[in-house]
Amino acid sequence: MTPRHNYGILPKVIEMEKIGRQVFLYDFYGELLTEYQKSVYEDVVLNDLSLSEIAEERGISRQGVHDLIKRCDRILNSYEEKLHLVERFIRTRDDATRIWELSGGRSAGEIVCAEFQDDGKSDRHLPGAGADGTDAVIPDEGTEKAGANQNPDGECSEERENRNPTDVMREIHRISGRILEEL
Repeated sequence: MTPRHNYGILPKVIEMEKIGRQVFLYDFYGELLTEYQKSVYEDVVLNDLSLSEIAEERGISRQGVHDLIKRCDRILNSYEEKLHLVERFIRTRDDATRIWELSGGRSAGEIVCAEFQDDGKSDRHLPGAGADGTDAVIPDEGTEKAGANQNPDGECSEERENRNPTDVMREIHRISGRILEEL
């Protein structure tokens, strides 16, 4: 059974999610509202003013402010239903976060260097794995390794987590491909 003091948290979380969605919708589609709608909507959503404060400031009824906010919400939601920009942004942000988690905060070059160290293979081609987005090639053992991934002894930096770098790169490439498809 849930402790009594947690009962009030759920409505607050739901309200915060609603406000977060309104902010996203406004960020993406707010310019499509009239100047008046934008200013009132900003006062409620971004400036956290009460309906009464806005009504008094603008010389209209509290109900008028409420109706205007509801109308703006409907307009912004209808744009999202048609264009799905917020949905795609959130999916892309989540994908980028997943890539960061998979890499353990390492650059693509560090992952490639770790892979080279683990399997000893040479001249492996990884499209788009270079730090500048160009293709990366893992050099033969007799050649220099990427300088950014070496410690002072010329060795690759250690892996931060115990993952197979090949699997990490495959997953990163899969997610990156999905992001590019969205564009």
